[in-house]
Amino acid sequence: MRLLIPVYLVALASVGCGKDSDNSVTGKVTLKGGQPVDGLISFIGSDKKEVTAPLTLGSYAIPNPPLGNVDIVIKTMGAGAGPTAIASSPKVTMPGEFGGTKAAVPPPAKYATPGLLKYEVKAGKHEHNIELSP
Repeated sequence: MRLLIPVYLVALASVGCGKDSDNSVTGKVTLKGGQPVDGLISFIGSDKKEVTAPLTLGSYAIPNPPLGNVDIVIKTMGAGAGPTAIASSPKVTMPGEFGGTKAAVPPPAKYATPGLLKYEVKAGKHEHNIELSP
C-alpha cells in the first residue's frame, strides 16, 4: 500500500502539469500599413499574472496565458533597460511585397501602458493579430 501512494501522487502531478500547456495565444503585431513591430508583448490577467514573450518580425507566441480578460502591453525590447539597450537593438527586416523589405519598427510608446489593448483568453490554442495605430 505504501508503494501505491507515491506512484499515485506522481501520476496526479503529471496530469495537472499537462493542462496549462494546451493554452496558448499566437499572432502578429503590425502598425497600420503592415509594418511588423519588434519588442516585447505581455498578457496581464485580472489576478496580475503576467506572461511576456518577444515580438520578432511582428510574430509572438504566449504559452500558458492567464485565462479570462487580459490587458495587453507592448514595449520596446529595451524598455526599462535605459537608452543604450534601445539604441543598440538591431534593425530587422522582413520580405515585403514585390521583393522589397519592410523594416521592423518599435511599438508606439502609448501601448506600454495597461488598459489600451484588451483581449479575452479562452482555453485552447488561439490566434490574435493586433494592428496598432501610430
